[in-house]
Amino acid sequence: MSPSMLILAPALLASAILSSLGGAPVKRVVVSGGTHGNEYTGVYVLHRLDSRKEHLVDTFPSLQIETLVANPKAHSSNRRFIDADLNRMFSEATLRDIALEGYEPNRAKAINAALGPKGVSAAVDVCIDLHTTTANMGATIIVDEWCPLAQRIAAYILQKWEPCHAHRLRVMVHEGMTQDQTPYLCSVARHGLQI
Repeated sequence: MSPSMLILAPALLASAILSSLGGAPVKRVVVSGGTHGNEYTGVYVLHRLDSRKEHLVDTFPSLQIETLVANPKAHSSNRRFIDADLNRMFSEATLRDIALEGYEPNRAKAINAALGPKGVSAAVDVCIDLHTTTANMGATIIVDEWCPLAQRIAAYILQKWEPCHAHRLRVMVHEGMTQDQTPYLCSVARHGLQI
C-alpha cells in the first residue's frame, strides 16, 4: 500500500470504527507503528496523523486518537528489534514473566501499563498497529478471532475499499487464540487489528 493510501486511511478507519460499534462507546483509539523498527511506513503515517491532529479532532470529536511509536530504539537503529520481537511479547503469560529481560520485554510491559493493562475494561478501546513487510501480501488487514469488532471493521473497510481501489485488500483472521494468549501489541486494547 502506498503512503498516500495510508494517509487517507485514518478517516476511513474512524468511520469504520464508529459504524461498526452498534452503539457501544469508543473514546480512545491508539494507532501504533514501528513495532518492528525497520518498518518505516507506520512511523511515517504516525507523523502525518500527528500533523493532522486538529483536523481529526474537528472531524471526529468523540474520538481521542493517539499515536505510539512502539519500538523507538529499534526504529532509530533501523533494526527489526533489539533483543526480541516486540510483537510477540503481549500474551498475558509473557507480560507476567518477570524472568524475561531485555529491551522489548520491558517495552512491552511499559506499553501494557500505558494502554491496558491487557484484559481490563479500562484498557484503550481500539489499537490499530501498522506494519509493512517484504512479503508479497499487498494491502492486508489482520484481525483476531477473539475480536468481533475488528472483524466488523475489516468487513466495513473491505466493502468501502473494493469499488475505489485497483489493488485487492486481503483480510486475514488469526484463529485459535484467546485475547490473553494473543502475543500482538494490538491485543492490549479491548479491540485491536493490524494493517
